[in-house]
Amino acid sequence: MKSSATKILNNKGNGSILAAIAIVVLGLALGLRHLNEYPAFIHAWAQADWYSLALGFRDNGFDFFHPQTLIYNKQFPGTWATDYGDAVTSADFPVVPYVAALSMQLLGTAAPWVFRGWTLLCSLVGCWFLYLMCRRLTGSSLRSLLVVLVAMTSPLYAYYFAGFMPSCPALSLVMAGLWTYVVYRQEGTLRYWHWTIALLGVATLVRTSQAVPLVAICGYELLRIVRHESVLRGRWQAPVAAVAAIVAYWLWNRHLAAAHGTLFLGHLVPAQDGEQMHDVISFMREHWRYDYFTRLQHWLVAGVCVAALVVGIWRAKSAKSETTSARGLDLWWLAAIWWVGEVCFFFAMLLQYHDHDYYYLDSFFLPVIFTFALALRALPSARTVGTERAVSAENEEMPPADSGHSTLCPYKTAKVGTLGFLLLFVGVVLLGGTMYNEAKHKVADRYWEGDRAYICLQHFQGSDRWLDEQGVPRDAKILAFLAYPQNGPFIQMGRKGYSVMWWDDYIVEHALEFPYDYVVIENDNLNEKTAEAIRYWELVADNGTLSLYKNKK
Repeated sequence: MKSSATKILNNKGNGSILAAIAIVVLGLALGLRHLNEYPAFIHAWAQADWYSLALGFRDNGFDFFHPQTLIYNKQFPGTWATDYGDAVTSADFPVVPYVAALSMQLLGTAAPWVFRGWTLLCSLVGCWFLYLMCRRLTGSSLRSLLVVLVAMTSPLYAYYFAGFMPSCPALSLVMAGLWTYVVYRQEGTLRYWHWTIALLGVATLVRTSQAVPLVAICGYELLRIVRHESVLRGRWQAPVAAVAAIVAYWLWNRHLAAAHGTLFLGHLVPAQDGEQMHDVISFMREHWRYDYFTRLQHWLVAGVCVAALVVGIWRAKSAKSETTSARGLDLWWLAAIWWVGEVCFFFAMLLQYHDHDYYYLDSFFLPVIFTFALALRALPSARTVGTERAVSAENEEMPPADSGHSTLCPYKTAKVGTLGFLLLFVGVVLLGGTMYNEAKHKVADRYWEGDRAYICLQHFQGSDRWLDEQGVPRDAKILAFLAYPQNGPFIQMGRKGYSVMWWDDYIVEHALEFPYDYVVIENDNLNEKTAEAIRYWELVADNGTLSLYKNKK
């Protein structure tokens, strides 16, 4: 008689329930830790910019196509030395901060937990779709859960899991798109193809770098059409519409950047020479390698991939030719195309990888996870070594013969006994617990009291009420002098103005000519050098950490 443990493993519904519980518990454990914290620490700059976009939508009457932040002098072009007269900026399709702004309006608060909570929800949903996709591929709840655990406990992913950046929501859209694509391949239902392109198209709008998986899937399908495994009929409209939407918004973004300036990078930044390329790659290997994935995860993913390669070579020598023919063009081809695309993107944006760890989330992170899933899919169970049989992970019916589609199937894995279940389950639990513990400590290392953005955050805490008490109008233009990051102080002050993050003669010279009404400077930054600028100002108040000046001009 089968034990209840075995029945749980072999019942895909029960396995999915356990996976959903694991995803939610782990996601909340990772995401709730800093849920109501303002942007600080690593990449506080970019996170504050995206947070301020949500605040900007509340200020501009939710005008989606004119996103704005809280500063008037933009980084591009002009390097903060130009007053553009308004806070409008170009940005990747800002649906994430827009929904966050709507949530703030609905809940009556602009506290950080609203934005972070929305990102957390997106991330949880994405992990669920990742599980569903892997379940379709592998036919195993435990293998699928292991893939999700590796993804969720990546220190890099865990850090941004409930942050302000659009990287995790964009990844969630891609994960959902991968699931719909696998369903489309298994069932041959055209609507899932349209859903795939729609989800990947929106992901590209949200984060331009996610154009790579969109192009990879379209390129992979073209290969299948050339091999007569699929047909073009009824499928070209969705990619054409997606490309049209992406190009249209890109042109609109170019217009916004030209007319209003922008805070966000809008051009390629490749290495200038081989030495610079070597320096960036060496820096990444030294500083970010175990932030991308922990040491255990490196060994786990590499070990599974090597094992899958060995099994694949063995199968290639022993499997019958008709088996390979029936399976069609394997998903490893999709992975290969995807990797080539990401490598091209990497070299095109190489300089950004030096200091911007989240670019790894936008590029290599998901191909690693997808490759890991394919490698697990290739590994047979102990009772099926030497056998390979094309079956559907969900026992779907084959599509009609004239549909031009082929069914994607995992290698059949036998139902294991109680001992096998216990060993697998304990192994996954131990791996998951160890990876979670490593990720937790890695993320904690990113928070330190000496961080400049964190210190500035503490200094400006409550500054909105303090400025109200000093009679500074909400529409007054503030010069945040030597405050970091650019939008951070204005989030706290509840006002807009001009940002000078460090002393640069060129920037300071122009900033002092801006039409600002007041100046706010941290007392820690008052020194002999800032005395050159203070002669233009009149002291209004000092609260011990901040000084408020009025522009004499």
